[in-house]
Amino acid sequence: MFVLVGLGLKLEHLTLEALEIIKACDKVFLEKYTLDISYDFDALTKLTGKNIKLIERKDVESYSFLPLSEEKDKKTNKNVALLVFGDPLIATTHTELLLEAKQRGLETRIIHNISILNVISRTGLQPYKFGKIASIPFWQENIEYRPCGFYNLLEQNQKIGAHTLFLLDLNPIDNKYLSPGLAIEMLIKCEMLKKKQIINEDTLFIVCSRLCSNTEKIVVGKYNKIKSIGFGLPPHCIIIPSPPHFKEQEFLSQFNSS
Repeated sequence: MFVLVGLGLKLEHLTLEALEIIKACDKVFLEKYTLDISYDFDALTKLTGKNIKLIERKDVESYSFLPLSEEKDKKTNKNVALLVFGDPLIATTHTELLLEAKQRGLETRIIHNISILNVISRTGLQPYKFGKIASIPFWQENIEYRPCGFYNLLEQNQKIGAHTLFLLDLNPIDNKYLSPGLAIEMLIKCEMLKKKQIINEDTLFIVCSRLCSNTEKIVVGKYNKIKSIGFGLPPHCIIIPSPPHFKEQEFLSQFNSS
């Protein structure tokens, strides 16, 4: 059997269902390339009583940790779990893994959990007013081409009056994380290239850092106000809201940078 288990955003989010199934599995793997540094890995290992093996993107994409077939799985009594921070089917998609497991004849299960898509409501913005989600990737060094797909998606959302959530790129293997300040600068550079007039000096940015952790930080402000703020360790995300409802505005005001 193959199980995808969502860990949520901190150890306290681990559900009883998830804990029971992790303990029942013979092999337990954890994605290293989406490692959430605010999650207590040592405490997770102690709580589950399992030797949790960290695996990288190439291992996940090659399916190397999956049992070959259900028949072999039964003979060796190997139940395999892949642990994923947040929810296993949101943000980082693992549908391909499930399809591959089913092609091998494996029984599959999915244990859902809290993800960034739930907790952005802590800003007071109404979840059903969000549009398409965009990821802001690292721009490659020494290459002039600057992809602005995330900027184009912002334009689409603004046309329908929807909030835009930006997920910032991360590479824990190389200890490399896109900072909120750099991500906003990239948005501004795309505005300078595209000249669609969707970002200006009055654009409101909502920066969320380490949501649900003890060091959670939410800051709301224009670029000139927030560019000098240190947001600390990741994970981070950025929201550019559409014109907010007055109740959304009232809630957001408690996070103003000024």
